[in-house]
Amino acid sequence: NYEQNQVNIKKVPVYKLFVRVAAVVIPIMIIASLYFIYFQSPKMLTLASNAQNSTDTLTDGTIVYLNHHSKLVYPEKFSKNREVTMQGEIFFDVKHDESKPFIIHAGNTFVKVLGTSFNVNASDSNTIEVFVKTGHVLFSISNDTSSVILYPGDKGIYDIPANQIRKIKPEDENDLFWKNKVLVFNSTALQD
Repeated sequence: NYEQNQVNIKKVPVYKLFVRVAAVVIPIMIIASLYFIYFQSPKMLTLASNAQNSTDTLTDGTIVYLNHHSKLVYPEKFSKNREVTMQGEIFFDVKHDESKPFIIHAGNTFVKVLGTSFNVNASDSNTIEVFVKTGHVLFSISNDTSSVILYPGDKGIYDIPANQIRKIKPEDENDLFWKNKVLVFNSTALQD
């Protein structure tokens, strides 16, 4: 009777069990990864200007003016922060939104604002410059404690080789000539 009640147990090698589990788990992981990449991560858009300046409005209402040979990369939809990356020279007229700071990455620096208008020039290989027209911005070196707050008329200059930021009051008002096509000369020597 004992022999009739015995169950025939079949031993499965460990590697075959692993293959069966992997055959189920791996497709699920691939589908989940593709879903996350396609639906969860924001689609990135690029604005670029070639030989001429261009103007565009971002989805949050911020107006950007790109000087020639400049580029702006930004998400199709902004999340809790409005973060963009730029190259060249761009004037920003940022739509005010205290709950979503606007952050511009330019080289090894970033500029953080709530709502203001200012110019960022990252077209030189030795400096990155920020000139504030209205409002104020925080101009910082990435992963560093060095920063300056810039107010209207201030210019922040990041010296790339020296890895330092300084704040100046420019003597002339022509930093935005490329955008507004106006040159201003007040008590300027004729040779200048």
